Amino acid sequence: MLEWKIEKIGTISPDFKIEIKRLWEKDPFSNPFASPSFIEILVEKVVAKGQMVIIARGYSDLSILSALWLLRLDKSRNLHFLQYYLCDYASPIYDSHTSVEDLSQGIADVIQTIQPRHILLEPLPEWGHTLCAARDGIKKAGYKYKAVPFGRVPHVRGATDSDGVIKFKKLFNRHRSLNNYTNQLKREKGFFFEINETGMHIDQWADQFCEAHDKRWEPTATPSKYKDKQPREDLKKALKAWAKDKVLIRFSICVVNRRITFVVGLKTGKEIIYFHTARLPVYNKLGTGNITIRLMGLWMADNGYNTMDFGRGNEAYKYYFANETQRIWRIYASRSVFSLYYLKGCIEEYIRKKESRIKIWEMIDKKILKSKLFKRF
Repeated sequence: MLEWKIEKIGTISPDFKIEIKRLWEKDPFSNPFASPSFIEILVEKVVAKGQMVIIARGYSDLSILSALWLLRLDKSRNLHFLQYYLCDYASPIYDSHTSVEDLSQGIADVIQTIQPRHILLEPLPEWGHTLCAARDGIKKAGYKYKAVPFGRVPHVRGATDSDGVIKFKKLFNRHRSLNNYTNQLKREKGFFFEINETGMHIDQWADQFCEAHDKRWEPTATPSKYKDKQPREDLKKALKAWAKDKVLIRFSICVVNRRITFVVGLKTGKEIIYFHTARLPVYNKLGTGNITIRLMGLWMADNGYNTMDFGRGNEAYKYYFANETQRIWRIYASRSVFSLYYLKGCIEEYIRKKESRIKIWEMIDKKILKSKLFKRF
């Protein structure tokens, strides 16, 4: 069993960052949304919002950091993961020797020490120990919980042996029309597929990404958040942090001396998370977004990767390629089953059992459960 130490922090010290880095590199999943430099940014943002950063360090018998929960307590004393912004998966960091029971004891100790009013943990992946450990730890702490699968993540998954590589490529080559569109775009002047795994020229690339995102969504009912300066700066900081931790990979299609598509990819083992994307509204009939995905997949097959994880979002284009899905979860917890917060979990669990009820849930969530009245409870 691990010995857990609970503390509140305002910054990540250089020594602690080294500890995090060592542990994260030993993590079987090395979640890029828990990379040391990105965690450092999140701590700064949470503290700036006036919230409290809570960490639980789990040490082995040899006094080696073996597990780490990174959490935040909001102004209403509700407990969440630290990862809340530019994040597809929230998870603790732990080495391969850490068990579900070890991790569950860590979050149970946090809850018993902090005594939050309510708990909302999201988005929890199905892979690894996170989901089981969170549920078990909340139960150990005496809180009542509801764990709800609230979305699906499409994947293109293959294998790295010779047969697996061939099959993986076939998943990106199976649509004849897309192959033809790709060849047509390749004949355009100055066509180039750009792959960048460095931290060079991030500011320029990010500015072009935000401009494309803005133009793509300008005529719609949901304009781009990158119209504002702060989200642009936050994106640049995150990209630089991921580049520093060597998980960032950027893809772009260039035509006539300009980038027309942009993908922020995040590496984890033999997988690449298709995290954030933008494209200029040009060559629309060719489907430049799908062409980019196809070229990414073929490059991945030739460079030792066997999985494209499309991340959060259930957009139809992802299923054009995907051959499997995984669920992502959120957990609601309160001291009592009579809490409105726990009730919210019960309602969402009931509604998400049928696709036809989802719009009803979205209306209830927006009009009632996110209202000022509900937040008093």
